[in-house]
Amino acid sequence: MYALEDLKQALFSANLHYFVPDIALESHSEIYQNWKKYHGPKLNKEIRSSLINSFQNYKPGIIVLFHLGYHLQVIEYLAKKKICFDVLVSKHIKTKFENFFRTLSKDLPRNLIPNFLEAEDRTVILKIRESLKTNRHILIFADGFVSSKSAKINGSEVISLNFFSNKILVRKGIALISYYFSAPIYPIINVEIEQYIKLDFKSSITAKPEESKDQYINRSLQHLFTLLELRIKDNIEHWECWSYLHLVGAINLASLKLPSAAMTSKNDGLVKVEIDNRDFLLDKKNYIFFVIKKKNSS
Repeated sequence: MYALEDLKQALFSANLHYFVPDIALESHSEIYQNWKKYHGPKLNKEIRSSLINSFQNYKPGIIVLFHLGYHLQVIEYLAKKKICFDVLVSKHIKTKFENFFRTLSKDLPRNLIPNFLEAEDRTVILKIRESLKTNRHILIFADGFVSSKSAKINGSEVISLNFFSNKILVRKGIALISYYFSAPIYPIINVEIEQYIKLDFKSSITAKPEESKDQYINRSLQHLFTLLELRIKDNIEHWECWSYLHLVGAINLASLKLPSAAMTSKNDGLVKVEIDNRDFLLDKKNYIFFVIKKKNSS
């Protein structure tokens, strides 16, 4: 009666539906396969940018990237083009990509080797200030949700932004760093164009004299996620984060209403998934699991 789906695919579908309900649930399987292919192993491509040389003379600020594929290659490209920057990442990301960071450091002159600052470090704000003072940019992924996997998120640390047809919860860090240190935000969007990757340097974002801190936080972060939405609206599978938005505090699950019995009996958005040898029904529209049965251990 209910289709069986891989758990990761089912949650990918739930996250996609939460933000883009206009895409039919029946289309999600194909999108998921395209997403897996796009973000799977692949050869590096040439990266091109018409502004990379002039960027070397920009005021130290916050380089903002998104998880749009090829992002590790983009970091490598920026470093090899003599852009001085340090990278703000969560500890678990630093550990996961330790080999990449080590290899990158070997190929660069000492002054261009990025420092990898851990978001969970209590002194990280001082290290960020020191980096900016010594003419080094801070590179951050706007959609990285840094430290949210390993630290409890305080409600005051996040802001609710428009994203497609819903709201996405985003940490305020990028905007706060920019505001307190008068550091421009430099959004960079990477786009795959046939045989190469184009780096699109968007207009920098800075606080206006008349803006309050909260106004700037809202405007700057909303602009970043509007850029992301425009980039992926016709290539929805290009955004890596669809599969784990429910894990990093990006979705306000507490705001979802419990479905009525009539709603859950319609089979709309219900799929069967297996977790630890048990069968469940997942209501993709409300992130609710229903136990079906326990499988025989034999």
